Amino acid sequence: MKRTLVTVVLAVAVAASSTSTIGSQNPRNRTILPALPACHHEPGRTADAVRRENALTLARNIVRAEKEKMRTLGRYEAVAALGDLGPTPDGFELRLYTDGRSFVVSLKDRTDPCRFGIFSDQDGEIYQGSPGTVQIAS
Repeated sequence: MKRTLVTVVLAVAVAASSTSTIGSQNPRNRTILPALPACHHEPGRTADAVRRENALTLARNIVRAEKEKMRTLGRYEAVAALGDLGPTPDGFELRLYTDGRSFVVSLKDRTDPCRFGIFSDQDGEIYQGSPGTVQIAS
């Protein structure tokens, strides 16, 4: 029984290794994955640097304006009440939510396959980056 089991295990191992070797040498059995598109905001890429810097400037302007509203009115305000903050860069989507006691703002680059975004809240720290897992739209 033990000898039969060892023989079966060895036979399966040999078959598996020969199948994968044959499969890897046969072009018809290869799976070709599409190349992932380049992230617009990864280090070294300058094509979108101006858009990114404009989005960061807008985020800074919003944080400053919200802090001023809190100082003068005692509450945070909707984006329409903040005055002229500058334009939202092409391809970025601006969202600002507030309940008066706190706020959160996001600027997401909808043209970037890596989903780059800029975020902040009432603490004033500005975060930027892409999510850990890239999701490819179908």
